[in-house]
Amino acid sequence: MKEYLIRRAALAAPLLIVVFTSVFLLVHLIPGDPVDFMIGENAALDRKAELRRTYHLDKPILVSTRPWFGKNDAERLLSQTGSLAQSPTIISVQQQQARQQLEDTGRWAVLPLLQIWQDSQATAELRERARQGIVLAAGTAGPQGERNQRLLSTLLLSSRNAKRAEELIPPWVQRNRLWFDPPPSQRLLASVTETQYALFVRDLIRGDVRSLHSRQPILTILSRKFAHTLVLAMTALLVAIAVAIPLGTLAAYRPYSWVDNGSMLAALFGISMPNFWLGPLLILVFSIELGWFPVSGAATPAAIVLPAITLGLGMSAILTRITRASVLETVGTDYVRTARAKGLQEWRVLVQHALRTALIPIVTILGLQFGALLAGSIITEEIFGWPGIGRALIQAIRSRDFPMVQGCVLLVAGTYVVVNTATDVLYRFINPRVRLG
Repeated sequence: MKEYLIRRAALAAPLLIVVFTSVFLLVHLIPGDPVDFMIGENAALDRKAELRRTYHLDKPILVSTRPWFGKNDAERLLSQTGSLAQSPTIISVQQQQARQQLEDTGRWAVLPLLQIWQDSQATAELRERARQGIVLAAGTAGPQGERNQRLLSTLLLSSRNAKRAEELIPPWVQRNRLWFDPPPSQRLLASVTETQYALFVRDLIRGDVRSLHSRQPILTILSRKFAHTLVLAMTALLVAIAVAIPLGTLAAYRPYSWVDNGSMLAALFGISMPNFWLGPLLILVFSIELGWFPVSGAATPAAIVLPAITLGLGMSAILTRITRASVLETVGTDYVRTARAKGLQEWRVLVQHALRTALIPIVTILGLQFGALLAGSIITEEIFGWPGIGRALIQAIRSRDFPMVQGCVLLVAGTYVVVNTATDVLYRFINPRVRLG
C-alpha cells in the first residue's frame, strides 16, 4: 500500500506541473491589465509602474530576453522615448511604452546605454537620451537600489553636474560590472528565473503567494473557501447516492418493469437539466414562491439544500444508470442464485451479494463525478451566492487576480488527484481480490 501511494504521488507530480503551467499561461491570455482593475485606468503612470514592479507584472511571463539586451535594442528604444527629461504626462502613448520598457529592462540596459553615452560617433541628442536613460534603467537595477536612484538622479538630470557624472558613472558601472554584465551562463539562468512564472513558483514553494487585491495569502483565503465547497460537494454526493443507489438497484431487480422504465426516464430527465437552468428554477419555486429556503448565501444550514440538490440530481442521473447496469450484471450470477437457494431474504441477497459485488464500477463513477462536482460547483456557487472555490474563481477571473485563479485551479486539480487515489484504495476494501498495481 505504501509503495503504491508513493508511486501515485510521483505520477501525480508531473500532472500537477502540467496543469499549473497550462493555467498560468492561459490566465495571462485574458484581456485586461490587473493594475487597471486595482487602481483604475486613469491612475498616474508612476503609480501603475510601481504596482507592476511590486507584483512582478513588469517581468516577462515565461522566458525573458532582457539578459540579451544590446546596444541596438537600446538605440531603438531611445529613438522612441523622446526626451527623458519631459514629464510623463505630456508625452505620447508610444513614448510612455518605450520609457516603461526601458525602465523594466533594468540592469540589462545600463551597460548598452553607457556604451551609447560614451560613443563619440553618436549624435548629441542620442547621447543625452542615453545619459538620462541610465536613470530609468538603474533606478531598480543596481545592488543598492534607492541609493543608486538618488545618486544618478542628482548627477545625470542636472546639467550643472553633467561633467561630474561623466567622472563618476563609468567607474561606478565598472565596479559593479559582474552585476551589469554577467557571464553567458548567468544570463541564461536569468532568462528563466527573472520571469513571472519562476517568481510565482518561488512564492508557491515558500507558501507566500498573495492575492493581487487583498494582499492576503492565497492559502488562507482558499482554506476558508475550500471548506464551503467541500461541504457542498459532500452534501451533493450524499443526495446523489441517496437517490441513485436505491433507484438503480430496484430497476435492476425488476428489469423492464414500470419501476425500471420510470427510473430510466427520470435519469434521462436529470441528465438533460443543466445546473444553470435547474438552480434558478429551484430558487423561483422553493425560495421566492414558497419561502422554504434562503435564496443565497451560507448563513444558515438550510442554505445548502438547494445548491446540493442542484448538483446532486445531475450526478444521480448518471449514477442511476451505472448502478442499474452493474447490479443487473450480477443478479444472474451463480453466487447470487446460491444465496437465494440458502433461503436468505431477498433484500439481503440484493444488498449484501449483488450490490456489493457491483460496487466497483459504481465507486469508479463516484470518484470521477466527485471531481466533476468541484468543477460544476463553479456555476452553482455563483447562482446561489455560495462562498466557495467556484465563486472565488469567477471573481478572480473578473478582477484579473492571476495568483487567485492559479491557486483555485491547482487546488481543484490536486483534490481530483487525491480523490482518484482514494477511489483506487477503496477498491481493495470492497473486493479483497483487487491488487493495487
